[in-house]
Amino acid sequence: PRPPDGGGGGGVPLYEQHLLSLHALQVYSPLAHALGLGQVLWEFEDVSFRTLFPDSYQSIEEWQLSLWHESEAMMQHAKEASLIAFNQNGFLKDHVSRFSISSRRKSAFSTFKKMFRSNKKREQVLDVFAMRVVIGLKEDFRGQDEIQVKACVTAYECVLATLTGWVEPRGRFKDYVTRPKANGYQSIHTTLEHPSGMPLEVQIRTEEMHMTAEMGGASHNFYKGGVDSASAVKKFAELIRKDNADALLEP
Repeated sequence: PRPPDGGGGGGVPLYEQHLLSLHALQVYSPLAHALGLGQVLWEFEDVSFRTLFPDSYQSIEEWQLSLWHESEAMMQHAKEASLIAFNQNGFLKDHVSRFSISSRRKSAFSTFKKMFRSNKKREQVLDVFAMRVVIGLKEDFRGQDEIQVKACVTAYECVLATLTGWVEPRGRFKDYVTRPKANGYQSIHTTLEHPSGMPLEVQIRTEEMHMTAEMGGASHNFYKGGVDSASAVKKFAELIRKDNADALLEP
């Protein structure tokens, strides 16, 4: 199946585009979550969102793009400063062979969902821009849970120490490394505010934790998609359907 064409429809009547978009959100989006197909998921969601709610999509997209130049410089600085700090830390030098540091912008649909479900303004969504640190331990330490946890905690401490002037708002730190979620998910999450006031979400995990989170068992990926059992598939589809119906009724 292909996502609906949000760029004009290619001759497809608008009502059919809306039906295809709703179908994508109700069926193919959860399936993409289940299979760990992030890129496909984002495409389904954003194209469907643009088709169903073009004004909301454009508003969020333009807002994110207006911040992109500043946020890109902020993320690049955070990545470079963090990597230097990691490479200077004795424990990390002894136990880690590599670091992968990436940054991303939250998709328009994910931003919309957070605004809609949490009744937030777009400026209150604190994870629009994020940095993820994935730690590759040396082979001898990969099977040692204690070392995996300590590596994540140490990397977190390095990030805090090196990003001087940045503030960690109260309540934003979440330690899922020493206290994993019920589904086994492990990662350190926090939000740091740049001196300019722009927030940056930070995630820190080992390669093993990352593999479980991104490409682990189907049960974990279904959980991420909002579907944690076969009986919940219908319930999840109904939730998405209700969200869209409610939004369509808004003035």
